[in-house]
Amino acid sequence: MMILCGFFGGDTISGLMTKFNMPENVPLQHPLVSRAIEQAQIKVEGYNFDIRKHLVDYDDVLNKQREIIYSRRKKILETDDKKSDDLKQEILEKIHSSIAAIVAMYDQNYTDGSPSEQITQKFATIIPFDEHHKNNW
Repeated sequence: MMILCGFFGGDTISGLMTKFNMPENVPLQHPLVSRAIEQAQIKVEGYNFDIRKHLVDYDDVLNKQREIIYSRRKKILETDDKKSDDLKQEILEKIHSSIAAIVAMYDQNYTDGSPSEQITQKFATIIPFDEHHKNNW
């Protein structure tokens, strides 16, 4: 019982049990002990509730991202010929804006190597180059 009280924040009760040399197998029926255990249980339950709440929030964000990705995937798979040009243009615009952002970021301030090396490394995260083309940049 002393370990349990110490773990849940009942250091005072644990100290009293040690001071009065009470054996661990004796049931405690004092209101002070019951109240300390109730308060510790409330704290633990509140902590666990917060963990579950954050997990649900995180799951909501993942579900929203999953919905966006699946809708874009569906749009790509169901595109017919006349819509494919619009889709191709949209993808090219996104690639262009990503590349422009990378160039602007590394052109202004760079620390290691030349800006072109850093830009090439970042491009490889957007457009997967093979080893031959990476080394010839």
